[in-house]
Amino acid sequence: MASTAESEKLLAEAREREGGGKKITKNDDVRSVFSYLLYAHAAIECFVGYSMIVDVPNLHGGYRPKPGFETLAFEWLGVGCIVWGVLLAFHTNSRKVVLFNILWNVMWCASLLSIFLARPWRPASDVQGDGSWCGAPIMIHLFFAFVSSLAMAGTDARDTKVASALAYGNYLAAGFELFAGYHMVFDASAMLGGYSPQAGFETVAFEWFGMCCIFWGMLVGCSPHSKTIVSFNALWNVVWAISLASTYLALPWRPNSSPVFEVTVADESIKSDGSWAAVPLTAHLAFAALNLLALMGGTIESKEKVE
Repeated sequence: MASTAESEKLLAEAREREGGGKKITKNDDVRSVFSYLLYAHAAIECFVGYSMIVDVPNLHGGYRPKPGFETLAFEWLGVGCIVWGVLLAFHTNSRKVVLFNILWNVMWCASLLSIFLARPWRPASDVQGDGSWCGAPIMIHLFFAFVSSLAMAGTDARDTKVASALAYGNYLAAGFELFAGYHMVFDASAMLGGYSPQAGFETVAFEWFGMCCIFWGMLVGCSPHSKTIVSFNALWNVVWAISLASTYLALPWRPNSSPVFEVTVADESIKSDGSWAAVPLTAHLAFAALNLLALMGGTIESKEKVE
């Protein structure tokens, strides 16, 4: 009969397989106290994401996005922040997620600092205004980068593999996210039916959204076997499928979110419709189905033996 110690070890193994990835634990029962502060960070990410969707001026010194692609970009950024916050709340003791959270906060510090100092990395990203509103979010991101670093320090990590073979398809999903993120930053028109964001907040919004896609792609690519991350990736793709379907069908959830427009250039009428959404809509539906099949199709048991 297994001893109490062996039973506890088996239970810890089962919990680790269920969560996937590497756990931050100094022992089976005690986590670093700093990891609990990450719940506050997760809540802030969700609050920021919500505000990016319904109350952008509250976070940007009173600036209100223009209807159309600019509003849509901030909404997409909001979705990215909310999904990241919820994932972090479920994985405050995951070494891999906390590591990416450090990078996430450092990235936002660098971007916000460039606005605060009026030193944009390219002319189109210049918001042409007082960047003092960046002071508070810079300090918040610095603080949580520090907290995440302390949560990582001096811990013992173990690695397990729990996933369906279909989860390997998440490498394709990760590649797609990296591709989309790169283009949202450097060539948004290639992803938006030829529409080029205007200089200022509209360009910054698409850059920030692109960074969300890149980080999500890296996380999925590094954890294609994590049940929790695969679940969130299924949700991520369903959310984008719904948003892109509303664009494709010209049925935005609110008027300001409609990217369908008509402008006159040199006496020539140019109309943009939502047909460009068909390709990413198909891709997200495919990856959502892939992840759901991976979750329902069984798991690969860990090869590690419990002695």
